[in-house]
Amino acid sequence: MFIIDFLKRLASYCYKHDVLFVYYCDIEQTLRHAPPMLTELTPYACDQHNYEQLKAVLKPFPPVIGSRITRGDLAFIAAQGSRWIFRASVILGPKDYVVIGYPLHLQQGDVYMECAETIPGWRGKGIAPGMLRITMQTLLNRGYTRSFLTIAITNTSSCRAIEKGGGQRIGIITSRRLFGRWQSMYIPLTHDEQFAAVAC
Repeated sequence: MFIIDFLKRLASYCYKHDVLFVYYCDIEQTLRHAPPMLTELTPYACDQHNYEQLKAVLKPFPPVIGSRITRGDLAFIAAQGSRWIFRASVILGPKDYVVIGYPLHLQQGDVYMECAETIPGWRGKGIAPGMLRITMQTLLNRGYTRSFLTIAITNTSSCRAIEKGGGQRIGIITSRRLFGRWQSMYIPLTHDEQFAAVAC
């Protein structure tokens, strides 16, 4: 099994091709469109202030969330008791953040939403759109107004979820990695100048 995993990682390092849709969400507008969260789940916004407390409650705690919190970003979790059902992390601007080799230039008030996942068995129940509402309210309260995210073009269920929550598809990032080196390109789907700062 170890050899198979190693060969997969080696193949991915030698050659990988990704195509992602880029979505834009006006945080205030998305908040108006996003459906309510399921009442049977408890939502959490996680940052450096409550990270250790949530880590003690949710077991196992999603490892990828810990690395995001440590560097000063945000995470959002929906849980049933001590078991997490949904998790997502949010990169806070201003900063440059690289997505499959392409640098997104996040300005003050911008965020990039990444790493959203709903565990099998709970997918298709409206958890991601519901958590989108909670995420947007938290971000708006903290002074953020624009959010961006990317979704693989093959991930039609996630595309539907973000579009249901008011996300607008604005472009495509296409990337090839050959022996560890990325060649990436952004293809806009709109000519609206307000997106030029993040997708340049």
